[in-house]
Amino acid sequence: MLFIRKRRRNYGQSVRMKILHLSDTHGLHRRIKDMPEADVIVHSGDISNNGTEEEVLDFLNWFIDLPYSEEIRNRPAFRY
Repeated sequence: MLFIRKRRRNYGQSVRMKILHLSDTHGLHRRIKDMPEADVIVHSGDISNNGTEEEVLDFLNWFIDLPYSEEIRNRPAFRY
């Protein structure tokens, strides 16, 4: 887990942001259980094995239902 410290201009207080990073789940995203609390979730790398529409939509539906306030993901890689 990555912690980013940023300063508020008006108050001078430090605020911590928790970032959860996942990568290269290759279609196994539904096996991930008990993820830690975080403010932001980031997924990078491959989300599927073959890049089929079914695999990608399954991942995206799972990802948007996660209980994180902000999400960052890279675009899916498709094979042609």
